Amino acid sequence: MKVKDILKIQKVIDQRENPYDVLENIDTMSYFSKSKNTKIKIKDMHITHLLRVFITLLERSNENKRT
Repeated sequence: MKVKDILKIQKVIDQRENPYDVLENIDTMSYFSKSKNTKIKIKDMHITHLLRVFITLLERSNENKRT
């Protein structure tokens, strides 16, 4: 399931709008996919892929702090 679909579901469940800054950023920001050799907007990423990217970035950040 893609991020944009999850946010639609969240909007219904929470009975409130999603934060504007989040909606704006997922629409304008992108991530370069090495496997697809193209940029993918965050809103179009599958949640599992987004989580993998997030985890990888956290691990790299933590490694840089140790050195």
